[in-house]
Amino acid sequence: IATNGADPMQEINLTDLTATPLAGSPPKAEILAVVNDFLFAGVIDGNALQVRWSGRNDARWWTPAQRFSDFQTLPDGGRVNGILSGEYGIILQRNAIRRVDFVGGNTVFAFSVVSNNIGCLTVHSVAQWGRLGFFLSDNGFMMWDGQQVIPIGQEIINREFFAAYDAEDWANMSTAVDPNNDCVMWRI
Repeated sequence: IATNGADPMQEINLTDLTATPLAGSPPKAEILAVVNDFLFAGVIDGNALQVRWSGRNDARWWTPAQRFSDFQTLPDGGRVNGILSGEYGIILQRNAIRRVDFVGGNTVFAFSVVSNNIGCLTVHSVAQWGRLGFFLSDNGFMMWDGQQVIPIGQEIINREFFAAYDAEDWANMSTAVDPNNDCVMWRI
């Protein structure tokens, strides 16, 4: 399933390499991730503070309050710039990081702030490999190791990057992980 924030979500058939609109009524979203048994979407219909999730084990079901599908508008922390996949989710906001845990019932997911002093500057800086997530913050390059945020671009790397690039350049950033060589790369 693919998204670009402007068009309906697309379901890609990897056998015949075709793309068709995802069935059901999925929202327009800029960000997608798989959290537990749900497809999570961020920046919903232009609302930079909202996340939504599909029905359990059904990426085509998006009716709120049915089959565990619902949405949450985050009260603070700024724009949603990334969602890390896994048994639990990590929402990377501009000024905060939240953990999302499935609890079931009427609540469905519990949202808890794990950092309110480190956030993600841009959606273009986010990459994930397994439980590891990588992103750019105001403090430089960071890694989420499954439990905490760890700085990985200390000193010269962060200084050189911020001296060479500013917010106008971030839309041209791309990020990739090379697990064979144990490295993550950012390119502008």
